Amino acid sequence: AYCITTSGTTSAPKIVSVPHRCIVSNLLALREIFSVSPEDCLFLASPLTFDPSIIELFISIISGASILIVPDYIKQIPDRLLDILYHRNSITILQATPSLLYQFKSSELKRTLLGNNTSLRILALGGEEFPPISVVNQWKDPGCPVEFYNLYGITEVSCWSNCYHVTAEDYKLKLKNVPIGEPLNGIEVKVTNKDGEKIRQGEGLLWIGIKERVCDINNERRDINNKGDISNKDIIWRCTGDIVRILNNSHIIYLYRTDTQIKRQGKRLDLSTIQSCVMEVDDIKQCYVIYDENKLWVFIVSEMVNELETIVLSYIQNKLPLYYHPDCVRDIQSLPLTSHGKINRKKLLKIMHEESRNIKIPTTLCELTKWLKNLWQKHISLVDQCKEDITIEDSSYFIMLGGNSLQAVYLTDYIQSALHSRHPVILDCLLNKNFSQNIHCLYDIINIYIGLDEISTQKHNGSVIENSNPKKQKLEKDGLGFRNGKDDSGNHRSNFEYFICRGNRTYQCATSSLQHGKMKSCCNQHNKHVSNLYKCSDCDTDSSEFYKENSGLRESQIIKNNGDMKPKIELQSLWKYDTGKCVDSSPCVSARSDGSSVVFIGSHSHKFTALDVNNGDIIWEIYLGDRIESSPCLSNCGTFVIVGCYDGMLYIINVNNGDIKWRFQTGSHIKSSPVLDPLTSFIVFGSHDQCLYAVDIDKEECKWKCAVNNGSLFSTPLIYNNTVYIGTLGGQLLAINTDDGSIKWRLDVNKPIFSSPCYLYNSIIVASVNGYIYSVSLTGNVMWTFQTNAPIFCSPVISECRQNKCVIIGSHDNHLYCLNQSGQLNWKFKSSSHIYSTPFVYSTSTRLEHSSQNASTNGDLNIISVSTGEVLYSIQLPGELFSSPVIYQNKLLIGCRDNHLYCFQIEHELK
Repeated sequence: AYCITTSGTTSAPKIVSVPHRCIVSNLLALREIFSVSPEDCLFLASPLTFDPSIIELFISIISGASILIVPDYIKQIPDRLLDILYHRNSITILQATPSLLYQFKSSELKRTLLGNNTSLRILALGGEEFPPISVVNQWKDPGCPVEFYNLYGITEVSCWSNCYHVTAEDYKLKLKNVPIGEPLNGIEVKVTNKDGEKIRQGEGLLWIGIKERVCDINNERRDINNKGDISNKDIIWRCTGDIVRILNNSHIIYLYRTDTQIKRQGKRLDLSTIQSCVMEVDDIKQCYVIYDENKLWVFIVSEMVNELETIVLSYIQNKLPLYYHPDCVRDIQSLPLTSHGKINRKKLLKIMHEESRNIKIPTTLCELTKWLKNLWQKHISLVDQCKEDITIEDSSYFIMLGGNSLQAVYLTDYIQSALHSRHPVILDCLLNKNFSQNIHCLYDIINIYIGLDEISTQKHNGSVIENSNPKKQKLEKDGLGFRNGKDDSGNHRSNFEYFICRGNRTYQCATSSLQHGKMKSCCNQHNKHVSNLYKCSDCDTDSSEFYKENSGLRESQIIKNNGDMKPKIELQSLWKYDTGKCVDSSPCVSARSDGSSVVFIGSHSHKFTALDVNNGDIIWEIYLGDRIESSPCLSNCGTFVIVGCYDGMLYIINVNNGDIKWRFQTGSHIKSSPVLDPLTSFIVFGSHDQCLYAVDIDKEECKWKCAVNNGSLFSTPLIYNNTVYIGTLGGQLLAINTDDGSIKWRLDVNKPIFSSPCYLYNSIIVASVNGYIYSVSLTGNVMWTFQTNAPIFCSPVISECRQNKCVIIGSHDNHLYCLNQSGQLNWKFKSSSHIYSTPFVYSTSTRLEHSSQNASTNGDLNIISVSTGEVLYSIQLPGELFSSPVIYQNKLLIGCRDNHLYCFQIEHELK
């Protein structure tokens, strides 16, 4: 009939092939139990990827009933959903997860869907544990006529195996655990003990047995007769993974899953025990417990506004042993849900990790003393609640005041979370030293921690990075690149000396005459690329002389000012080039020592073109195997331009005549833009085949291949200090060794990363479609985050704002953000539409402020002051802008979805 995957909530997802006889039997049984008729209206509460949706859809069809379907986003807005279900459509049968009901306020449910005058006849809850009757009583009015059912099942028998009708007696007894009910047609159940023996009473593992309703899981091989029926007549038992109890009356109640048992402090405990304990507290609406990275968190939902967290923590401490006590109790507005309507554990984990990262530790001795004293008081009072007013002297010891080793461990973990690093001496000090010694120990750690960060920052400001690059010198001596390219006089053309790509990525080629001149310190063994023309953000080396020489500004144009003068900027159209189809690729500008410059651009037309930057004349154009969205780069010898293509090929093309030197085949589209590793001369790039490659174009071979196994690679790699940093569409930032392609570390942000990482002060800046901007240390720890209000596809660039480094990045919330190096907002600029393209930052002169070029998807091109966020100039192009701009010698180049590459002259004057 259909194939479906298990949700993956409790284990790895499995593919389940469901035959007609399996699901039809389920539909007929439930239609009879619920007495579904043409007068009924059902609600499609489940997404089509969740098998209860099959029941909702087809039970309506075979009964002639109506079915109500709403957009997914409506299900996330409780008030609107309740209005649609009750006021506007009067549904009669609702099958849902309990979490859907938990979204609504109890008072609203009593007044509407579960009130006296409701149209609802049947409320069948499944997919999660049925709520205690005490909670159901809070939801429904005493005169509510709705009949409640508990549905139980696993996708492997698709869909429900058991059904229980909640009785009036159950309401009177206020059952804490509602039975899962009797097996439906074609189902048998059994409970086994630890030895696998069937039991008739007590606790054990639940199994579901099937003869006729057999689904095929992960392509199991079974004997199939000619009619397509399974010929095996033995009962096939499916393990549910649920621990249940058989009561004296033979009813079976759910207790917990086998995977909710953990080992903590040498003791085995079950997370559901904590959850059951918390639900005993008055006014608790919902509870979920998570254990991750040795931290035990309890999330609660209530309609109270007082300090319920403290009440819950105290209740757990009084009811359960010490090893059950959580590290944190957090009261949140609602538990996040998956698309299947179940509690979203990943989002709760994200809350845990973000709160841990956001702990701030004081850096002054006075404030640190107050902070640590409060922590001592809090953790000692958790052991003995009678000791709320504790006097802590300099000579006081944590243990002697009433603390214990367990609380010492919790306190140490908290402090280390604030430091974003681990220090074993903290625990030793806490157990064996007095308060004064603890303060000074912690103060020393903070000073050393901050001091090391400052030292490593200062390394980029000195002369220690002026090392030469022996591999570049070797390439220069080898004379690579003087192939067939000739100038107009028939003389051999020299190689390109440097090239500029989107996001202010500027690279020097190995044959550059500048290598031993003014730009020597900006591209060397320590710093792999120059991030913009006027300042190298990787090393903080001032290269304004180089910029002055190459920016097109004569010395007489550079005017000293007192800081109050602002540049007046205008764009004059120089030329445009029709590529034949949309241009999503970004231009790459290359320059020679003779002053000539060439821009390379690809498009959806499969055309790849080299154009003269000054006049737009075509130097050569070739057609590749498919459309081009990857942005090109140059080889270290300056002789070849490299670009990825949708046909899965990486093309290495002679810059002078367009001849293809070599093609390298990957397993899927190449949207990731290739980058040059100047130390090795390798070209590094990602593919949608989920692999990162490093290729040697001179030897025409792949040096290494790294299978990331976590989504396709869209972002442009960043190479820094023998490490490649790249984001995946599976939601991870990876650090990969440039020597052999081995993975150093992974950071999971849970949402796809389209953004390309950049470097800032010993950290990597990257963004995700979850709307967050991350600062990540070179060892993979998140230093800070900043949240925008929409997904981010744009890549960050580094500039200077108010004499400090800053991060500039756009978001789909229509804003361009400027953040300082600590992740705090300097300013934000509201654009007219989404910002997809990466900004380019440039300086109007050595004395004037820096400006950022920003493009939005509706065609707006803005030049913005980096200092203030003020718009200096704006123009609208006739198509959407997904290409990122590049600026060279006061010429701005950008591709547009009206099929053209545009070139503008930037005119400056002071006002």
